[in-house]
Amino acid sequence: RWSIQDCLYHIAFSEGALRGALDGALSAPANPSAKAELKTSDEQIKAMITSRSNRVKTAPPFEPLNTGFKSYDEAMNAFKTKRDALMDLVKTTKTDLRNQIVELPFAKMDAYQFVLFISGHTNRHTQQMEEVKMASTYPKI
Repeated sequence: RWSIQDCLYHIAFSEGALRGALDGALSAPANPSAKAELKTSDEQIKAMITSRSNRVKTAPPFEPLNTGFKSYDEAMNAFKTKRDALMDLVKTTKTDLRNQIVELPFAKMDAYQFVLFISGHTNRHTQQMEEVKMASTYPKI
């Protein structure tokens, strides 16, 4: 079971890696015809990524010990910086996110859905942190 710090390291690293995938999709030409191939709704993506009922083993680069973070503060600062940049992109982009396709090894979605995925991923691991805090072995101060 991951600790709260492990979850944070994973979230902070993932925020950057997932943003890289988003940026790659946004730099490609718009592909409105590919949208017809997408089979997953926004609601299905949000439900799938936030659900803690389906445990998923992460890829080795995303494992907490492999992220390169050396402290909670370092990871938290990195996460905040990356999340602020994502929020700025969402607020200011002129790109139609529905016509940009993100291809992952396990799924294909439009860029709007991928922003939902990124946010949902953080929510998923925030829930995991809450589970850790509820454990009887967690220090109660």
